[in-house]
Amino acid sequence: MAGNSSYRCFAGNGIYDPCFARVGATSGPLLCTSNPAGPQVVQFDVGILPGPLSGAPENRPWAMRISNGQICVLINAAWGGLGPFQCQPAPPGPLADCHVPEQAVPWWTAACQDQTSDSSPFTTYEVDTAWL
Repeated sequence: MAGNSSYRCFAGNGIYDPCFARVGATSGPLLCTSNPAGPQVVQFDVGILPGPLSGAPENRPWAMRISNGQICVLINAAWGGLGPFQCQPAPPGPLADCHVPEQAVPWWTAACQDQTSDSSPFTTYEVDTAWL
């Protein structure tokens, strides 16, 4: 869970992440999207939802659009300290992944890299939009 109303869903061989319930909901439906800027969603009707996690952040970004126009989505995974935001289109796109954005004034920033490897340097980008 990215917060207390978002989930990761599995159906067949697919992983749908993030999926959202109404805030405070105890049962479905869940709506899932892979692109926050697009209109496509998948709906899952579920029974009882897991309860809130203690210490789960309430306003953690699940996606962001950085200043080069790419959208990067939280995948809740870290590989060697890299990520946890994977950028779309996935490699070989312009950027592979980004760190969690840093909240600052006048804009948020995120350190991103061209390749998901320890040797790929990070460059700081402005965050144009953050989806919470």
